[in-house]
Amino acid sequence: QLYDYIDANAGKIDYDVIDFISNTRAPQDNAVLNLNNNELVVNGIPRIFLSDSQNVGIVPKGNQITLKKNRDFDFSGRIQAGLLNFYGEDFTFSYDSFKVNLNNIDSLNLAVISDSVDTYGNPIIQGVENNIENITGELFIDDPLNKSGLEDFPEYPQFWSTTNSYVYYDVTAGMDSTIYPRDEFYYKLNPFTITNLTELTRYDLNFNGEFIAGQIFPTLKQDLIIQEDMSLGFVVEAPEEGLPAYEGKAVFYNSLALNNKGIQGNGTLDYLNSTTASERFRFYPDSMLARARSFTLEQDTIDGRYPRVLAENVNISWYP
Repeated sequence: QLYDYIDANAGKIDYDVIDFISNTRAPQDNAVLNLNNNELVVNGIPRIFLSDSQNVGIVPKGNQITLKKNRDFDFSGRIQAGLLNFYGEDFTFSYDSFKVNLNNIDSLNLAVISDSVDTYGNPIIQGVENNIENITGELFIDDPLNKSGLEDFPEYPQFWSTTNSYVYYDVTAGMDSTIYPRDEFYYKLNPFTITNLTELTRYDLNFNGEFIAGQIFPTLKQDLIIQEDMSLGFVVEAPEEGLPAYEGKAVFYNSLALNNKGIQGNGTLDYLNSTTASERFRFYPDSMLARARSFTLEQDTIDGRYPRVLAENVNISWYP
């Protein structure tokens, strides 16, 4: 071990920076060994650095880990990996493969390097407003033969999700209550991979999947990217024949945008003999609101029940 230490200090062999510092107060034990499986429950650990060069660290829930053979250990809590933060339960660190199996991620918080700098010329880090939820996956910290970080592998750390995950919009900016129920209104992400987690920009994050809009619009297959308000969303053009709205009661034309203000539109909405034109439609599960540039209702020439109506710059509230 002495020669290993000397070679590691000289940079001749690989080494790691992992240590377990346990600070407890009586009556809590620093550690308890289970003689049935030789697993060691260690208490009083506020933080563990897995790689200082790749900026990967752990904040264990309850300051507790379960240490196993060959420095593998189980834990719950938070993992910071570059610009990402993972929160969840039942995580497992594997020493030989130098990765963390993330079996139950409650939420993944994203941040990116912005185009702006602070007064010292350092890039400003901006947080993404939406979390990705209900994920499983694997966090690869560094090359397994480069635990010391002496060599540069810029593709690490990297995260591979292994199942579908979800972004919800039930908390909407400026609204006091839940407008979009998460069981009806969400984006479902396909499994994805993010590399070089320490150098992410907004242009590096592009998620593939589909948007489920309840009964407002049919399912939309559109990539999810970071919007100007730092939310995860998209802008999509309606097909030439338009998009059926509210289970086909109306047809919407032009463009839709999804962000933290919900789903909005710029274009026209046809309902029966009427056409509403607006730069900002706001679509909710029970209603459509708009400050309309124009509202046109064509005359009923068959039954004569209503005349032709023209209006400009009016507020529209439609409850389908």
